[in-house]
Amino acid sequence: MDVFYRLPTEAEWEYACRAGTTTPFHYGETITTALANYDGIDEGEGRWSGSYGRGPKGIYRQQTTPVDTFPPNAFGLYDMHGNVWESCLYHWHDN
Repeated sequence: MDVFYRLPTEAEWEYACRAGTTTPFHYGETITTALANYDGIDEGEGRWSGSYGRGPKGIYRQQTTPVDTFPPNAFGLYDMHGNVWESCLYHWHDN
């Protein structure tokens, strides 16, 4: 029996990530380093702000975190925000 796996499309990934919500993040309007692993500190001279919107600045762990470090979304999926870049299937690219 053949088994076929593929990457999700960007639309499928967004739907899974937001778990049926309409906010930018599955837990609300902003992100914090208590809810996801990302660079939550300022990078000098205003190049990068560690906060998103009105969200607070946080920490920068400088490494990935184990699955289930942060709460799952309503679909039970962990780490949908932060940690590593997601990969999606794009039909207009050969690879």
